[in-house]
Amino acid sequence: MQLTEGTPCGDAIKQALEKAREIVTGQLAPIEGAKWIAWTGTADCYDFLHEDVDVVDEMAGFTAFVDD
Repeated sequence: MQLTEGTPCGDAIKQALEKAREIVTGQLAPIEGAKWIAWTGTADCYDFLHEDVDVVDEMAGFTAFVDD
C-alpha cells in the first residue's frame, strides 16, 4: 500500500476497510457496502489496478459482484 499512500486511492482504501467493518458488524447491508467499495475502487484507484497492490485488485473484484 506504500504505492497508494498520500493519494486519493490511499484514502479510498482506508474508507473501504471501514465499510468492510460496517458490513461485518451488521451496520451496513453487504450489497450496499459492496457497491460502495466497487465504486470507490473504480473511481479513485483505477490507476493502480494490476500494479501489485492486492487490495486495489480485490476492491475492483466487487464490481463484478455488484453487477451480477
